[in-house]
Amino acid sequence: MQELSFNITDKDGKQVKYQTIATYEDEKTKKKFIVYTDNTYNSKDQLKIYCSLFKIINKKIKVIEITMSNDKKIALNLIKKIIQS
Repeated sequence: MQELSFNITDKDGKQVKYQTIATYEDEKTKKKFIVYTDNTYNSKDQLKIYCSLFKIINKKIKVIEITMSNDKKIALNLIKKIIQS
């Protein structure tokens, strides 16, 4: 499997590198979800993972905050499936 990584500029203007864990396209809405990590850990020594909507623009991943409650449910289910596997 090809490693997919991408950079995001954070609120302080710093470039942060993320690795893609999984992507998913919802059949009903055709929205694309991405689960990713910056390979850092929280205070409980658990890997921090994030889930967002995404688009590919000019061959680059653009993440989009999930705001709709139905999309949040889809994202939560996706994360649960990844953790269980």
